[in-house]
Amino acid sequence: MAGVVTVGKSALAKVNIVISQGADNVYQFRWSTRDEDTGVTTPVDLSTATARAQIRAKVGAAVWTEMTTENGGVMLGSDGLITVLLQDSVTEAAEWNTYKTGVWDLEIDQDALVTRFAEGTATVYWDVTRDPA
Repeated sequence: MAGVVTVGKSALAKVNIVISQGADNVYQFRWSTRDEDTGVTTPVDLSTATARAQIRAKVGAAVWTEMTTENGGVMLGSDGLITVLLQDSVTEAAEWNTYKTGVWDLEIDQDALVTRFAEGTATVYWDVTRDPA
């Protein structure tokens, strides 16, 4: 019998993020392909794609927040650049004082083909400085 072959993976990238509560959190990635014969990398044109990312305490739990191309939380470029923005105004909400460690992922929908680009843990570091009440 030949060796075991495994195909597919959960996500293209395993990325653990740190969320600084009360600050704008910006995460950037670049999606490109590499020609194995020539070694040339080419950015994936994401200008017509859409994306969404969610953070939760665990898989199946309530959503802490969702960033999408529609709400400005995910921006995609023709140069393969992916920017995920978690704004300070989101993490300043009172419920974020109870969040500590969770999970997140980022899915990109291009031409009706959804790819889980990144997944990992999300760790919240609480802030001390607050707006006066």
